[in-house]
Amino acid sequence: MLKPVRRIFSVAFLFLLLLFNEALSQVIVRIPDTTIPRGSIYKIPVIGTIPGSSLNNLTLQLVFNANVIDIKSASGAGNYAMKCPVPKVDSINFDNLNSAVITISCNDVQPVNNDTICTIDVEGLAGPDSLSLIKPIKVIIDGTAIDAATLVQGTIKVPGEPVYQEFPEGIGQNYPNPFESTTTFPMSINNLTKVNFLIYAVNGASVYEVTVPGDWLTLEKVTKNGNIVIDRFDSVLERGSYLLHLTPGPEMASGVYFLLMLTDNGKYSKGFLYLK
Repeated sequence: MLKPVRRIFSVAFLFLLLLFNEALSQVIVRIPDTTIPRGSIYKIPVIGTIPGSSLNNLTLQLVFNANVIDIKSASGAGNYAMKCPVPKVDSINFDNLNSAVITISCNDVQPVNNDTICTIDVEGLAGPDSLSLIKPIKVIIDGTAIDAATLVQGTIKVPGEPVYQEFPEGIGQNYPNPFESTTTFPMSINNLTKVNFLIYAVNGASVYEVTVPGDWLTLEKVTKNGNIVIDRFDSVLERGSYLLHLTPGPEMASGVYFLLMLTDNGKYSKGFLYLK
């Protein structure tokens, strides 16, 4: 008598499992192709199907080119899959700006069928007529990654002239400070310029004047693909962030000094303490 009952339960369990797997295969997340204005925040809907009768948590992961667009935040609503007014947005990886990844999660969720899951607030950074993709790469429902989900990327077009990051020209405080061997000064250039450096003591006496990189000073431009060594200071430096490394020669005594940076646009100085 028990065997037929067990068989019935087994068949019922398999049937429920098939229904569950079929429901998971119906999970769809789609980013629509969108043209967004440069320099403005634009809401892009995340569309899809999230099945189920009892949902507790929904998490999405998106990958995008952070050189072209910036995903600022996400929004939910009472008629969205994510009902949280402000879903949680965490950065995962911004080391590679070409493939930046963020995660969006909400603990107040309801099923939707080909409707809005949430909206994302996107800023267009570059142009003219730059293209980028926003690609869903993972859907997690109640802690389970849905491998069978259909994930559809969207093409984002940013028309207009590019927005360039401003680099206020000057020198930042060196680190470490004080130092006994080598120290580094962060610096930035906002307009094309030549540059020279002068080190002088607190009494105004010149200690070292640099027109070309040498044993004392080396300069690198900071880029997303690695730092670039600058061979000559008197060549024109481009807009951007730089690192100036100082390794004083043996003739420089311990004490307080100033580093002076001379550019076509101005003079900038920063004090430091050297301890031999």
